[in-house]
Amino acid sequence: MIAAAVKDKAHEIIRAKGATSFGIAAVVTLLCESILFDQRQIRPVSCWQDSWGCCLSMPAVIGRQGILSTITVPLDGEEREALELCKQSIKGIIESVSGIESMEGGLPS
Repeated sequence: MIAAAVKDKAHEIIRAKGATSFGIAAVVTLLCESILFDQRQIRPVSCWQDSWGCCLSMPAVIGRQGILSTITVPLDGEEREALELCKQSIKGIIESVSGIESMEGGLPS
């Protein structure tokens, strides 16, 4: 299962190196290079997923025009169910924030 494979990666990196701070910088560098040089690399990024009706992190082809396409990931039943719960959680948070905005007349500037 994909989730199980990546779940403890940050902990493994911290155990081995002591921190993950350079990992974030390395990823940002790769994303910028893919955009600036139109490399069309496949990277997991959070973007709109029509099939799920929200933004989720999924593999996408990234180039000069931004996200050029997304890649459908084959999921087993358990993974699909976990992703469905994640989607519902994200949508619930968005709805609760939207409710706060309408009650307060928008977020402060």
